[in-house]
Amino acid sequence: MTRRIAASAALLLFLTTPRLTLCSPIRIRVVDPTGAPIPNVLVILKSLDGQGEQFRALSGADGFVASVQGLPGLYQAIATSPYSYWKTAIKEFLVGNKPVLVELRVESLPTHGYGDKVVVGTRINLTLLGSDGNPLPKTWIYVRDPLARLDLSVTTDAFGKATFELIGDPTVLIIVHDGRLQKEEISRRDVNCASSATGKCEAPWTIHVQGRSE
Repeated sequence: MTRRIAASAALLLFLTTPRLTLCSPIRIRVVDPTGAPIPNVLVILKSLDGQGEQFRALSGADGFVASVQGLPGLYQAIATSPYSYWKTAIKEFLVGNKPVLVELRVESLPTHGYGDKVVVGTRINLTLLGSDGNPLPKTWIYVRDPLARLDLSVTTDAFGKATFELIGDPTVLIIVHDGRLQKEEISRRDVNCASSATGKCEAPWTIHVQGRSE
């Protein structure tokens, strides 16, 4: 009788004790179409199981970012390089109870953007202002072509400034600020270019972000 009670108590303890969920290491590497490593590419890891963004970091000389620990589930890895001609690469993958190695193979941007128009090579020096006329620092901006085949992201600095190259005609900007989404477009015909020291076309562009009351 005593043994039966002890066995029942042990079973109850096993059933009511929280399980320890083990994390698995995740390694991510960015390479070009030949398999060569690409440094200085922004890598973003997101959980698609409701945990949101896990981390973001730049790839090193070997193409790797620092290893992270992930709970079991579905993840998405994104490699983006706003200041280069590399396309954004996206890959979904599962994490179980074993180490995971994810290879993000990025390709160079095609010579055509929207339709057959060549648009790459025009650099926009953006200034983002709030409804009060003050700069908006640390504001994330999603940039894409009209068909969302090419995209990148930039973040304004402490003075509300960000730099990127046009990747479509028009190039679409999605700005989220103060709980609102604002869509802007930049057409190549509206850009007044000035040649820079590097020979590239550069143009200033200012956007006023609407507030909640507007």
